[in-house]
Amino acid sequence: MLLLSRLTMPFVWLLNTSSNLLLRLLRNNPQRRGVVTEEEIRMLVAESAEQGVLDADEHNMVNRVLRLGDRTVDSVMTPRMRIAWLDVSALRAENLEVLRDTPYSRYPGVSRRRERRGGRGRGQAPAVQLHRGQAGTV
Repeated sequence: MLLLSRLTMPFVWLLNTSSNLLLRLLRNNPQRRGVVTEEEIRMLVAESAEQGVLDADEHNMVNRVLRLGDRTVDSVMTPRMRIAWLDVSALRAENLEVLRDTPYSRYPGVSRRRERRGGRGRGQAPAVQLHRGQAGTV
């Protein structure tokens, strides 16, 4: 198969170049036709949603993906200093204080000594376990 493709490569190149030249002479640029704009994609998605090809959830998802390119990294990511996390090697009281003082529903578990991620948990369940003394460390 590789031999066949290498033998026919010059012929394919000649046909491709000559057809592109002919199209250019007819004022039809083949290179420009291959580009699809974001607006064309939005129109196709809207038409697909109207015709029932795409569900409402799929339509919203594609629109959010297209808008994601307009956002900055700062608007998507949270700086490490602003993340509320639970120290897996800390005392119960310290972690309970973090859960009490922050409004989040999920917390990463990290070991301060090793700077390693230890997992994540939901805020309500660890808070209840810590308060009741059921969890050794979180």
